[in-house]
Amino acid sequence: MRRLFVLLVCFIGLALMTQGCEETQITPNSATASSEASEYGARPAANTIDGNLATNWSPLLADCTSSDGSWLELGFDEAYSFGRMVLHVNLDNGVTQLPRAGSYTIKDSADATLATGSYTATDTSKEITLTKSSTNKLKIIFAAVADVPADPTSIACPHVNEVETFKAKFLGLF
Repeated sequence: MRRLFVLLVCFIGLALMTQGCEETQITPNSATASSEASEYGARPAANTIDGNLATNWSPLLADCTSSDGSWLELGFDEAYSFGRMVLHVNLDNGVTQLPRAGSYTIKDSADATLATGSYTATDTSKEITLTKSSTNKLKIIFAAVADVPADPTSIACPHVNEVETFKAKFLGLF
C-alpha cells in the first residue's frame, strides 16, 4: 500500500511539474479604449492585441489631459486568474512620437486595483505583477498629463504597442 501511495505522489508531482509549472499566455478577444484615434491618425485599441509590435494605440490629446486620463480595456472570453502583464510601450512606429513617461493603474471587472506603477520615457517593455483576481476584463488607466505646455502638441500621450497577459501559475506555487 505504501508503495502505491509513493507511486501516486510521484505521478501527481510529475503531472504538476509538466502542466502546472508552465505559464500560459492568454490572448484577449477584444480591446476598447477611451479613444480609437489620435492626432497621429487612426490608432485603434485592437492594435494592442494584434501581435504586431509595429502598430500601436494612442489616445486623443484631449483624453491625455482630461482629469480622468486615458484608458485601455481588454476583454476575455472567460474569467481567468491573471498573474502578470507585459506592456510594450514607446516603440518607434515610423511616426515622430514623443516617448512618454507615465503612471498607470490596472483594474479588474469589479473595479478592484490589481497593480499600480509607472514607466519611463526610455522603457520599451514593462513587466507588471498583478494581484490575482478572477476576471474577464483588465482595464489599464493612464494618469492624466498634469502640466499642459503652451504647445499642447508637444504632449506625449501613452503609446501602447502590445499588451501580453499571462494566467497565474498553478496554485501560485510554481
